[in-house]
Amino acid sequence: MPTRTLISRPRLIDSLFDQLDKHLLVIVAPAGYGKTSLLADLAQNKELQFCWLSLDALDQEPQRFLRYLIASIAEKFPEFGRDSLAALESMTSFEQDEERLLVTLTNEITARIKDHFALILDDYHLVANTPAIGQMISRFLQLTGENVHLILASRIFPDLADAPLMIARNQLGGLSYEELSFRPEEIQQLFQQNQGRDIGRENAETLVRETEGWIAAIHLTNGRTGTLPQLHPLESTRELFDFFSKEVINRQPEHVRRFMLMTSLFEAFDISTCERVLDPLLGGEKFDWPNLFEIVRNGHFFSISLENEGRWIRYHNLFQHFLRSQQQYENPVLAWHIQKSLAVSMRNSRPGKRHCRFIPNWATMRIWFGF
Repeated sequence: MPTRTLISRPRLIDSLFDQLDKHLLVIVAPAGYGKTSLLADLAQNKELQFCWLSLDALDQEPQRFLRYLIASIAEKFPEFGRDSLAALESMTSFEQDEERLLVTLTNEITARIKDHFALILDDYHLVANTPAIGQMISRFLQLTGENVHLILASRIFPDLADAPLMIARNQLGGLSYEELSFRPEEIQQLFQQNQGRDIGRENAETLVRETEGWIAAIHLTNGRTGTLPQLHPLESTRELFDFFSKEVINRQPEHVRRFMLMTSLFEAFDISTCERVLDPLLGGEKFDWPNLFEIVRNGHFFSISLENEGRWIRYHNLFQHFLRSQQQYENPVLAWHIQKSLAVSMRNSRPGKRHCRFIPNWATMRIWFGF
């Protein structure tokens, strides 16, 4: 389990504890929003046992994933694991023996562990694109009893087949990036605790406006206000751009990367904006705009839904600044044509067409499914 380095955030801890009666909690936010630190703080509570598994890309292999999952539970409950490991070792093929293994594992939990406990899978996005693991998680949730509370921390919302049903049954809860965003009083507390500095309410509010409460940006710039992104001093800009390159844009397939760079020139956009503005500029090159839009909207690549149906999105202002700079550097001619075409399109569009109310992704899920 990682060591907690940020401040304690009682409003979020209380929210998670209030939801721990649910079978599954999902904490979804882009990189640098403090998901791991929050869960490390939550796990300090002595009233409930917390089992912790930090995932990496190698854990996409289902048997490796299960081996480490069993070990994470056995670390807190030493009497657990013998039957599950024996079933894992005796597998001839995952496809044939998956159900037998999951039944053995969950039966052993029922037999050996009577207390309520939480199982935290951190960085779940690193295995989320492996269908077999998503199926295992869904089946694990079906088979385990009420004493098991699964917590997934991820950069993307996990694709679990039973999620709509669990929401309807009030078995699924969690936190979104908007809830994880730091508030002025938390930023003040952070500077006082870590640097012994009283930055004042006005400066804290300025940091919230400039970073949209994204704590990684505050750390990367050392809390210098008035610099993001208007003045962008070289050091701060380089640190932020390195972060975005490493953690987001360089991880994407080329067609997704190009889509994000081009659409960063819009203040906000929907699928029809991409078709209307970008299609005529790409020399016959075809992009699957609906699919790319869904990838960016659902992938939490610092993207924000702007209304209930999620038809319009925008980028976090710092990420947009990075993408625009990258687009201007790589293809300034295309950037100029996009801006020109967009200006013409906006002049010809109906007034008031794009008045959208901000609702974050997790809140939109609550509206859709009524929880």
